Amino acid sequence: MTRSHYIKDRKSFDETAQYWAENYACGDNPKIDPIELYGLDRESVSDFENMGFTQEKVIEAMRSLNIRNAQGREQEKVLEILLKESSS
Repeated sequence: MTRSHYIKDRKSFDETAQYWAENYACGDNPKIDPIELYGLDRESVSDFENMGFTQEKVIEAMRSLNIRNAQGREQEKVLEILLKESSS
C-alpha cells in the first residue's frame, strides 16, 4: 500500500488495509487465499486448473500479464504462458 494508492483509490486502499489487518495482525495465521489476495477472478483461475495447471502457475501467469479476468484473447495469452512453461 502506498500513498498514491491512498490518494487515487481510497476505497480500494481501505479494503486492502482491512484485508492485511485481518490476515496478518492476528496471531492465528489464517490461510491466505491467493486468488482473493491478488484480486483475480476465481472462475478464470478454476478454468485453467480444470485444464490440469496448478493454481500457483495460473496465478503467476495471470499476474505476469496483469490480467484479473481471463476471457477471450486474455485467456489465450495466459494459456500460451502456461503451455510454454510446461513444455520447458
